[in-house]
Amino acid sequence: MTSSAAHKDSRLFPVAALALLACAGTALAEEKVAQGEMPHYCLLEAASAFKVGREEVITLPAEHHKGQFTVYGQTPAQGDQALFFHCTFNAQGQFVGVHKDSDKRGQGHAAQGHAAHGHGGVAVADMARHCAGEASAKFHQRPQNISTQPAIKDQGMYSVFGQFPPSGADPTTFICTYSAEGKLVGVDKQ
Repeated sequence: MTSSAAHKDSRLFPVAALALLACAGTALAEEKVAQGEMPHYCLLEAASAFKVGREEVITLPAEHHKGQFTVYGQTPAQGDQALFFHCTFNAQGQFVGVHKDSDKRGQGHAAQGHAAHGHGGVAVADMARHCAGEASAKFHQRPQNISTQPAIKDQGMYSVFGQFPPSGADPTTFICTYSAEGKLVGVDKQ
């Protein structure tokens, strides 16, 4: 190889490297995540977005609805005084984003978009979904296999009735009980 040919090849290297990087960036942006891996992917994204440790985040299995996947989660992993969020993935399994639903950590935070109780409890409008998540974790069921009814006020407390599977013979029924302030009291089979 002559020195002019070597010089020409050395000028092409940076161009080739940039082209490779551009292709790699496109491939990463279009990464497809398998449905079973979506909760872990969401956990990592949420830990980064909310600046908490991975061990402080819990996510539920991915739900498929209206052409997209949703993964619900919270931090800290236990309790109802938490930051609740969800991650979305498009129909092809590409990550779209992590979105904060409500932040109930501490007394100064209120739910966004819902009327919340002043003591960090679950808003009445959110109790059915919250109950489904709690039942999913307690009974080791996928959220889409659980159905819940809207909360009913009874003797100063709230009850959410649910079952799994959502239809069919011999379902398991359960009840989530919330205090007047919206704090989860228990999730019990009936």
